[in-house]
Amino acid sequence: MNPLVIPIQEKVKFTFTSHDRAYPWAVPELAINQLTTPGVIKELWVEVAAEGVFRGLPVAGCGPETGYMPIVVIATTALEYDVWLSMNTASYKESR
Repeated sequence: MNPLVIPIQEKVKFTFTSHDRAYPWAVPELAINQLTTPGVIKELWVEVAAEGVFRGLPVAGCGPETGYMPIVVIATTALEYDVWLSMNTASYKESR
């Protein structure tokens, strides 16, 4: 799984949904605790003040693969985020 990279000192909208079952998703250091629900879109806004790597896991076991679903959020400066975005957008377009 790829980490989620976000810029610091900007409001970022997280959009949650699920394809097949409910997944409780949490990153305690960022005060994120959301239950994804199939067919339902939920939103949550976050603003991270300082750079860092924030980790979480699904809050409850929802199947045998749960232990292999780490959540990693990397908060970085706006400039570093823009560089990351341009590099990853280009590789995404090439893979299509």
